[in-house]
Amino acid sequence: MMTRSSPRSWRRRSGRRSASPSRRLRRGKTPADPLAYLFRLLRYRPRSVAEVRHRLARQGFSADQVEETIRRAKEAGLLDDRVFAKLWIEDRLLHRPASRRAIATELIEKGVEREVFEPLLDEAYPPIREREVALRLASGRYARLKGLEPARRARRTADFLMRRGFARSLAIAIVRGLEEGERDD
Repeated sequence: MMTRSSPRSWRRRSGRRSASPSRRLRRGKTPADPLAYLFRLLRYRPRSVAEVRHRLARQGFSADQVEETIRRAKEAGLLDDRVFAKLWIEDRLLHRPASRRAIATELIEKGVEREVFEPLLDEAYPPIREREVALRLASGRYARLKGLEPARRARRTADFLMRRGFARSLAIAIVRGLEEGERDD
């Protein structure tokens, strides 16, 4: 039974949400056009060529259909690993900063060749800037952990940096600098 108070929600009294009639009809149906599926994928975020190849193949399209779709998308400028890598690097630096190594690993996992993204990474994120990013991240984390005992606070801050892909030596050096700066104040 549906509730009368929320006719648009398709909710049952149990609180579970059931699919709308149109969604139920579409469920389990493989898209007929690989290009239409590609457009749907690109609506959410840019994709690398390898990601698109994998997603199209997983969707059940033939190898010929996959390659033809990728060729057409490249010609139209919809797929370009260089543009994808540039956008990925900029997004990571802006929203979820991490080390150069972590960003490089993510791009490799996305199927982007090292030769494609290395120059972009060097341009957008030179090694000297990596220390600045690590210091900014560590400062924020260190300040939030103010109530903890000093050793625990330092360890948690260093661990945070290492989880973001920064080298252990850099993390420890930055935390020591923060500790010394706090003692001087």
